[in-house]
Parts: sequence; C-alpha cells; structure tokens
Amino acid sequence: MTFFENIDFGPVGIEPGSIFNRGRHIPRHYGIQYNHDGGFFLRKNGQETYRLHGSWAFVTYPGTDYFDYGPLENKPRYHVFVCFIGDVNRYIASGLFPAERDPPMIKINYADRFLKTITEVIDMIRTPCLKHDRTVLMLEDLMLQLHEQEEPCGKASSYLRPAFEKLMSEIRQKIQREWNFDREADSMNLSLIHFRRLFRQFSGLPPQQFLNQCRLQKASELLTGTDFNINEIAEQVGIGNAFYFSRLFKQKLKLSPLAYRKNFRGG
Repeated sequence: MTFFENIDFGPVGIEPGSIFNRGRHIPRHYGIQYNHDGGFFLRKNGQETYRLHGSWAFVTYPGTDYFDYGPLENKPRYHVFVCFIGDVNRYIASGLFPAERDPPMIKINYADRFLKTITEVIDMIRTPCLKHDRTVLMLEDLMLQLHEQEEPCGKASSYLRPAFEKLMSEIRQKIQREWNFDREADSMNLSLIHFRRLFRQFSGLPPQQFLNQCRLQKASELLTGTDFNINEIAEQVGIGNAFYFSRLFKQKLKLSPLAYRKNFRGG
C-alpha cells in the first residue's frame, strides 16, 4: 500500500502536568493539540486571546500563521499533542483537518474517548514495529472525532444553561461535598437520565467524571504547592479513601501522586 506513505510523524507528547508555555512560533508540522484538563490560553496571529478550561482541541500547521499557547497562571494542565507532515492537503480540502478554523478551538465533549484515541496514536508512533498504515488510519479516526463533537446544547435546553453553569461552579468550589446527583436532577425537575445527558452536553463530561476531574485538578495543585501527605490531600478533595484516590489519580494523570509531586513540584 502506498496511500499512507505520504504521511510522516513528528514530535508527540503526553504531559499530564504541563506548565510549558509555547511562545510565538510558526509550526513546522501539522499538529493536533489537546488540552484534556486544566486552564490554558490560545492566541493566533497576535489576535484575540482565548482563555479556556477543560477539554478543548485545536490544530496547528506550517505556513504564515503563528500561534501562542500555554497554561493559565502558570498552573499545571493535562496537554497531549501529535504532529505529522506530508500530503495533508487532502485532509484540509475534505474538512477532516480543520486548518484556519475561526475561532480555532474545538470543544471536546467526548473527552475520555478523544484522550484514549490520541494516546493510542502516540503509543503506535512510539512503537516502530507496528505498521505505519494502521497508525495513519488511527490518526484519521482522531481527525474524524474532531467533527463528531456535539454542540454544547440544543435550543430546547438552552434555557437550562445558567442552572448547569451554576451547578458546575458550585462543584468546583465545593469538591469536598458528598454530591448527590439524583437530588440535583430532582431540583431541576429532570429525570436522572436527562440530567446526565444535559450535564454532559454543557460540561463535556458526565457529572461524576466532572466531579472527579475537579478533585484531581485540586489534588495536583496541593501536590505541587503544599507539603500535605497523600491521606490529607485525599481528604481535602473529598475522596476519603487514600488508596482509591491514588488509583484514580494514576488512572487519569498517568502518574502516581508521589511521582507527580516529584516530577512537577517547583524548586
């Protein structure tokens, strides 16, 4: 097969605690940049600066456009990227690779699926014995997923946005609380199934995963900014069982809490 030979892969990375600030630059490769968790800023050609939190993707590409992006307030974020070069024009022409999109960012509502796919692509690139054609096919699946993200909400449910935004804000501020989402659904006069569907549309994650994400984000800040031990941090973020906390942390951030502290603590 020769169809896939026109794509070569460049730098890739999985950075669960990145504080790297990519200053003004013109990329030499095409890239899919994915912010899975945490806050980041994005600016293209020195124009409007977007400040975002959570699961968002954007593409970079060689040419005359330049990009700036990095963490907000120098706080760690979960950043993943894969770069490639070659005959990408066919993807651009078909709309599969959304170059020059305005605004450039894409809300990733199926965050876990997208993270799983981009991680698999990176693993395949790093494993030379795997067939190149299959890796390119997986990259195409990743690009296809960029087009499969649902709009945050439909017209019929847009009136509920303020209520869900208020709830998400309260969850971020009160991660220690033992949240009962059945009760939250009742307070909005919604069935649990409908509540979960709308919560995912507005936030990009089901409610329990959103809560876990907020808890782990706070935990990462405590690991790098305090001397609290693992038991104390688990309790402060609302996860009473330190063993479960450590397992969840490693599952989501690919590092144990102690390894995360060792790798990303300043000073």
